[in-house]
Amino acid sequence: MNHLVGKLKEYMLSEIFCTLFFMIVLTVNHVSLYYLDVYLRPLFLVSYLWVLIIYLYHTLITRKYLTGNLFRIAHVFLIINVVFTFIWPENRRISVLQDFAQLILYMFVAFGAFYHHDGKNDRVRMEKLLHFFVAATFVVSLASLAAIYLKSDLISIQPNYPESRQRGFYYETNEGGLNAFASIILGLYFFWKNREIYGKKAAASDIIYVLNVFVQLDMIRANGSRTSLLVLMAMAVIMLLTTLKKRTEKDLPKWILYAAGAVIAAACYVLLFTRYGFERNVYYYLSEVSSLGSLTKDELMNLLSRMSSFRFYIWKTSFEEIAKHPFRGYGLKSANFTYTIYRGFSNSHNLLINTLLFSGVTGTAVLTLYGIECALQSSRNARSSVDKYLKAFVLGYLAVSMLEMAFLYNGKALSALCWCTLGYLTSPKDELAADAENSITVVERVKNAAAIIMNCLGITNLMIRKCYADPQMIRVVNYHRTPDNELKTFEKQLKWYRKHFENVDRTRFERFMNGEHQFVKPGIILSFDDGLLNNYENAAPLLEQYGFTGWFFVSSGLADGTEYMTYEDMADLAKRGHVLGCHTFSHHRMEENDTPEILDHEIAEARQVLSERTGTDIDIFCWCGGEEDTYTKIAADEIRRHYRWGFMTNNEPVRSDTDHYQLQRTNVEARWPLSTAKLQLSGLMDRVYRDKRERVIEKTKES
Repeated sequence: MNHLVGKLKEYMLSEIFCTLFFMIVLTVNHVSLYYLDVYLRPLFLVSYLWVLIIYLYHTLITRKYLTGNLFRIAHVFLIINVVFTFIWPENRRISVLQDFAQLILYMFVAFGAFYHHDGKNDRVRMEKLLHFFVAATFVVSLASLAAIYLKSDLISIQPNYPESRQRGFYYETNEGGLNAFASIILGLYFFWKNREIYGKKAAASDIIYVLNVFVQLDMIRANGSRTSLLVLMAMAVIMLLTTLKKRTEKDLPKWILYAAGAVIAAACYVLLFTRYGFERNVYYYLSEVSSLGSLTKDELMNLLSRMSSFRFYIWKTSFEEIAKHPFRGYGLKSANFTYTIYRGFSNSHNLLINTLLFSGVTGTAVLTLYGIECALQSSRNARSSVDKYLKAFVLGYLAVSMLEMAFLYNGKALSALCWCTLGYLTSPKDELAADAENSITVVERVKNAAAIIMNCLGITNLMIRKCYADPQMIRVVNYHRTPDNELKTFEKQLKWYRKHFENVDRTRFERFMNGEHQFVKPGIILSFDDGLLNNYENAAPLLEQYGFTGWFFVSSGLADGTEYMTYEDMADLAKRGHVLGCHTFSHHRMEENDTPEILDHEIAEARQVLSERTGTDIDIFCWCGGEEDTYTKIAADEIRRHYRWGFMTNNEPVRSDTDHYQLQRTNVEARWPLSTAKLQLSGLMDRVYRDKRERVIEKTKES
């Protein structure tokens, strides 16, 4: 019996077995719907449940898929779609059902295809898959071009298109264009991967990767895939600007931006107004019209729709329907509607519209959060500089999907490849990244997503300008750990601080508080709590590189040289011009029932030990915690007796008339994206914490 149970567990919970079964179900339903008009709904339901069981098994028991909130968000999106599917099941469209089932399968594969049991990423399996794709597309495109140039009968020309739209051996124009686009990007990924391995020495495979670029570009030209070429050109311009900015480490001159804009404008002209670009849409259809003035309103609308590949008609009619059920959408019932208005096209040409039709605003919002989280997580997990090409592939394919609905509800192999690449990018590359990923809370993820949206809309910059309209203030920022894998985002924050704030060292701080210094830009103090060793090894050198003074608030009893600094490290920081402060003896959070002995040990004795062991006069104290109940009256009085300055964490800028023992700080972490750090310092958190801050100030004011 145990043997039987073991076999069932081995096969029933096997990803490969589940994937094969799901593909069989897709095939059976496709055939039965097409020939018998029979939809095997129970079989589909079993497949959905099976995938869910395996996902939960590997998430909760084997922990193969980790427990990251990214996956929970994605699963919420799937559940929303599944619920709508079975609440409104009046659907007999084969392609949309197949696409939806593929979506389930793709996300399932993306979750688990490239994880080891310890949460690390399996790069070898991923690169084998990408190698196969690049090789296959190179062969197909090369054979297609040969057939086109030889005018072979084997090639296909898309019906109702001019002969300039030759698809070769591809099924349709966009399939050829999208595959060519992906092949170029992924081929470049391997080309630069070889540079990491071989340096300037050429590898044999480099010839294929370089040749592949020209073959695929010619394939795009031959089949007339405007979207693919436009995305490639836009990505090339973006990469050029990024490279130039990285080289100069300064804001780019305006002429570079103007030149880039001219390139994009020229590309748009070539793509939209030449005979290559929109021959069918502009020249082809306008040639049939003798006079625009003679057209009726309906005829004019029809002409606009035909000129825009029916997008005008599709979008207009779709949004009229979306407005009827904006929040919940239609589920897969909308497939009947889309088939009707698209005149036989099951493809809506637009990812956003299709998602709104299927899931409404609710599902679209979840998908947006999921996309933002994927971008943030892939940046956190980045270990190789060439991974930027994989990110470019995913982002470029998503951009194409805004017009072609290719990313989610598309049964092509390229969609599966994109999901797999996304799963690879968002999976931790090592144990350190896995630990960091698991430490990020749901609240932080939501804050990151909100910060990106507010930053893109310009709201954050408006709040910052208002908050710092009068520069006569100091914003005190407090950090904690600064490990290796968070230095990239920390450095971005430092660059932004250098541009918008003045560094505040001990001398400038005291002169400002005495009314003897005026800031041109707001001042900033960058403080680091607890005395962590990675603050000494990682943060301090970066601070010095960008011209900042670090304020290190250390717990004097924790110096161990393993996780925390030694006293020699602290003394070295002071010699280098940084500022030391006491953060209690044992990182003690103050309590109302603290005895005089505890307070003396954590406040007075902590200062004495730190001063003696570092050879530095310590007159700054920083409270631990920051929660309201960690501030007490008796501790505040003790701090006033032994120190000259006292720092808290209740979100408010420091001004020259601020109480010297109620200097407030604002928390930012090194791992936070720049958009989140900017939101935290925009003044919004000052308002959120106002009531708590006023209660703490009242509790700790001088007797």
